[in-house]
Amino acid sequence: MCEERGAHCYWPEKPFCIDNGTMIAELGRRMLECGIETKIMDSAIDPSLRTDNTIVVWQ
Repeated sequence: MCEERGAHCYWPEKPFCIDNGTMIAELGRRMLECGIETKIMDSAIDPSLRTDNTIVVWQ
């Protein structure tokens, strides 16, 4: 997917990729720092969500 888009991909070493809770918390922290808040009623899980079609607004 990265090659198709001319992008680069980075990830931590495997021992650091075992806790999705930590990654979710970090995403929440970054979004909150950018002033992005999600109301509880809008926080449902979308199992068909594709990350390559998700707009990143907290860069």
